[in-house]
Amino acid sequence: MVAHPFDPFDRRGDMSERKHLRLEYRLRPDVDVDAYLPEVKKFVANMRDHDASHDYTTYRDVKDTHHFVHVGHFDADVAERMQTQDWFKGFTAHLRTLTVAPPEVTMLAQVASTR
Repeated sequence: MVAHPFDPFDRRGDMSERKHLRLEYRLRPDVDVDAYLPEVKKFVANMRDHDASHDYTTYRDVKDTHHFVHVGHFDADVAERMQTQDWFKGFTAHLRTLTVAPPEVTMLAQVASTR
């Protein structure tokens, strides 16, 4: 099971909750990456359609096309609501069947930004 990436300990001093995370995984060697790409693109589109207030990007390693990294920035309440959606549950359950090991979730604390 993918770890719950949105714990309550990532608060900025102004008390607005913003979660920053990196999710990283490697697909099994037998997984057809070209068949997987539309699935992950649909997942990200569903995120955008659910609530456009967050920023979420999926990257694929140029040298290892089975290696993916997702980076997201969410308001905590948006993230929690999103995880209750059927499309979210379906994708994450399916993803666990495709990966070499469970996806690794890293919570990040923002230090500096050009935004």
